[in-house]
Amino acid sequence: MALPAAAFAGVLSFMLIFAPSGSSLGPGSTVIATQIPTNTPGPSPTPGPPPTPPPSPTPEPGAADRDARRAEDLELIARALSEFHRSHGAYPDTGDSIQTLCVYEDLDAGCALKEYLDPLPAGPLKDSARDGYWYQSDGKSYVVFAVLESRDADPPCKAADAAFFERPERVYCVVAAAE
Repeated sequence: MALPAAAFAGVLSFMLIFAPSGSSLGPGSTVIATQIPTNTPGPSPTPGPPPTPPPSPTPEPGAADRDARRAEDLELIARALSEFHRSHGAYPDTGDSIQTLCVYEDLDAGCALKEYLDPLPAGPLKDSARDGYWYQSDGKSYVVFAVLESRDADPPCKAADAAFFERPERVYCVVAAAE
């Protein structure tokens, strides 16, 4: 009775080497046993359900309060931008690129808002480069961005450049056009 090849999966075979055919094995004859690995594939495992994605990280304590502060800060920045626009006839211009609001004094256009809001909000964790606010403007309109810790933004930021951020679903923004 022949067994299916799968029955031998992972089993090593032995091969016995005898003297050439027609000769007899007598006293003192040597029998050599050699182990030969087999390449017979074993049965494939039954596919299971797809792996579940890892759970979202649990927000740190106080994250919801910090997110509320971020929303308030963006409203303060929006008011300062309105005042700037009334005085200068345009918003501080970033060339329509996204910049930190005012981490780099000599480079960030948002630093011009210090004339109306000083100190500028730096984010509740006080690390403006990592947790701060971002600004984008062509001089006629603007977007101010913050990334929330505890939840997805509701409503989500509709600005096209929200995808710039690692987790666009968590981006909260204030968007405005020229008044």
